[in-house]
Parts: sequence; structure tokens; C-alpha cells
Amino acid sequence: MILAGTASAGAIADEPVPAPAVYPHSLSNLLISVNPPAPHTIRLEAGPRAIQKATTIDSYELWFEDQPIGAPQDVTIDFNDVVLRLKDNGNDSVTITLLFGESHHQTSDLIDGSTQEVIWPSLYHAGGTALGAEITVNGTIVPEPAGIAVIGLLLPLMGRRRSRPIPS
Repeated sequence: MILAGTASAGAIADEPVPAPAVYPHSLSNLLISVNPPAPHTIRLEAGPRAIQKATTIDSYELWFEDQPIGAPQDVTIDFNDVVLRLKDNGNDSVTITLLFGESHHQTSDLIDGSTQEVIWPSLYHAGGTALGAEITVNGTIVPEPAGIAVIGLLLPLMGRRRSRPIPS
């Protein structure tokens, strides 16, 4: 066991303290890579193509939409194509779990954007990465309070509303 030091106040004297975990990938470098016919990447954070749900004190789910920004209006935007749970382990590491998703459009991979290494190929597809797959990576997360991500998505839409005269 590699030791980072000894325990402090309230612990047994000279009790070993585990060193922070070190893994080959960092959370900040990971991307969902959506394959042709419309290749693009999506960062593992809430934004235009990912919403945060099921937030707890140390974890949350990210629900991804694999259609590119500006997709035709007839394309279904459902935010259920790829679903990941991110859990902060408290030791500068995060465990990512592949949850149930329903990509009807194209295949996606989890890649390390710094090296272009495919970590999880063909999410949910035969011969690819199966539901329940897990990986632990370097990093930390700070879950947003419930509702913040949704409010961020709704504010731009609210600005488009046209005012209607009040009936007299």
C-alpha cells in the first residue's frame, strides 16, 4: 500500500492514510464521440447536449442528446441517447457508470480527447460497451443543486416568448 501520510486528530496514531488514486484518464479529457453520419463530440458536463438529473451530494446523471446542434426540426431531441452516472469517490477520482440509454440515431463512443483513445466503443450496441460498464478516472465533480441545469436550458427559450395583450 502506498501511503500519503498518517492520520490526524481523532484517528489512531500512525494509522496509514491511502494516497490519492491515480488513473490513466482524467474526467476533464473525456468526451462522447458521436460517429457518422454527423460526427461530433460532447463534453461530460451539462450543456446544450447534456442535462443533469438525479443529483445527490456526491453524484449525478448526465443525459445526452446525440443529434448535433442545429439538427433539422423533425429530428427527435429526447436527451436519452447516452446516460452516465458520475460519482465522486472523495479521493480525487470519479467513477463513471453507463446507465440505460436509447440511441436510435447513430453509435457513440466514450473517448479520451487528449489522446483520441477509444475507452468504451459502440455504447449499447452489439460487440460494443454494455449497460453497467464502469471506469474510474482522475477528477472531482461538484453536483449542481437540482433544477439549476433545467433553468439554464429554459431561460433562452423564455426570452423568445411574445407578449400577448391582456384581455379587457
